[in-house]
Amino acid sequence: MGARIKRKEDPRLLTGHARYVGNIHLPGLCHVAFVRSPYAHASIRHIDVQSAAAMPGVQAVVTGREFAQWCPPLPITLAANNAIAIDLQHTDCIRHAMAIDRARYVGEAVATVIADTPEQAADAALAVLVQYEALPVAVGVD
Repeated sequence: MGARIKRKEDPRLLTGHARYVGNIHLPGLCHVAFVRSPYAHASIRHIDVQSAAAMPGVQAVVTGREFAQWCPPLPITLAANNAIAIDLQHTDCIRHAMAIDRARYVGEAVATVIADTPEQAADAALAVLVQYEALPVAVGVD
């Protein structure tokens, strides 16, 4: 108790010899940045990706509607009393990986930018223009 424990990873971290994911460069490696909703609940009226797609290094800009063509909705189930799983088939309960017509929480991804570098992806994500119509939000469990 109270004795110092020598950590094995310290020397490589302190001397700059550690290997981080951000330092790995592989052939054909791309980086992603997400465009996220600033609203807790909003209709997505229009997403303009043209200027972002034309930026240097940008490989693709994908909206939720386009992504839904490749990725089916995520299954949502609720466990009641840790025993019975209830499938939610109601259309309001089906969730895609990215918002399509409506953002349901702050930070929900509405578009994805894929680029050669993280900086290019982040810059292009800022160039994606999204028109929202704010909707009423739920502020309590009731």
